Amino acid sequence: MKNISVYIMICLALIIIPMVSAESIGKFKQGATINITNYCEDGGCSGIDIISIKYPDGTSKILNSAMTMEGQTGYYEFSDTAQIGVYYFKTTGSNGATDEDTFDIGGGNLGLFIMACILFFGLAIYGIAIKNPYICLIGCFGICLLGIYVSFNGVDVYKNELTSVIAYVVIAIGVGLGFASVREIIYEN
Repeated sequence: MKNISVYIMICLALIIIPMVSAESIGKFKQGATINITNYCEDGGCSGIDIISIKYPDGTSKILNSAMTMEGQTGYYEFSDTAQIGVYYFKTTGSNGATDEDTFDIGGGNLGLFIMACILFFGLAIYGIAIKNPYICLIGCFGICLLGIYVSFNGVDVYKNELTSVIAYVVIAIGVGLGFASVREIIYEN
């Protein structure tokens, strides 16, 4: 009974943790030039300044630059997006209001995702076809790792509820086939 509560806690954590996230202006490809945007909510600002940007490796760059205004929205063109991860930027309005937002830079990993799917699902299916549970288990381990990778990084530049569902389905398939393989190995001997 104690093990069941541990499994329930793990399942709840896998469902709840992705739902809690910081406010982000979006996810972009590595190396792309992006428009950092911010909105003056109270309507009392004539301008917005971008103060600083903190890179994923923890280093910061002080900008102190005015954003191009269009109505109440400020835009700043930023092209130093070589690092993959979450960038934090601080802005301040002419009315004294300050804000800190984020954006994500991800690599184009669609090719990696497709190759990993073919490799790991291929190994699992091949292990089932030749009735070798050890090969199937290796493929299942890879399928689970692929699902965990997708749950954290998304697919290509997309990380949303759909990619989270894809990740959980991939993990479930890997775990299910893995348990079947382990059962086969145990009862084989």
